[in-house]
Amino acid sequence: YDAPEMDGTGKHEPIAWTTQFGQGRVFFTALGHDVAAMTAPGFTAMFASAVVWAAGAVNKPADSERQPVRVTLVTGGHDHAPSFYSVFEGQSELSVRVNPHPLAYEGDLRKNCDVLVLYDMISDPGVKQKQNLREFLESGKGLVVLHHALVNFNS
Repeated sequence: YDAPEMDGTGKHEPIAWTTQFGQGRVFFTALGHDVAAMTAPGFTAMFASAVVWAAGAVNKPADSERQPVRVTLVTGGHDHAPSFYSVFEGQSELSVRVNPHPLAYEGDLRKNCDVLVLYDMISDPGVKQKQNLREFLESGKGLVVLHHALVNFNS
């Protein structure tokens, strides 16, 4: 809620922000369980743009020449409605595969995807998984964090 007493609009509005990690780009939105809101045209357009931006595909070859952004969607550790996956429908610029944790953080993540979309909840993966994620981001790859995934890696 964007409170008027804090110079806000007095409306319920989405939360979204970006940051950097090494050479990697990170996008976060607090939306997560309201699938109706997440499938609204405004959100899906913002979400697709955020995934493309995080992958570093903005201002690359013309759209007709650009390969789809390789997305790994990480799930697990928290129940979610199967209808959540509809957020990715009709996004021809994205090639999405689902990989549950902790397997999602195994091996060299840079080889198989351009951006990780986290919709999981994992408190403490192993040292090697943390290193793999760190190397992925520091290399300039992207990370999109949805809702409860903000509490990942809390140790």
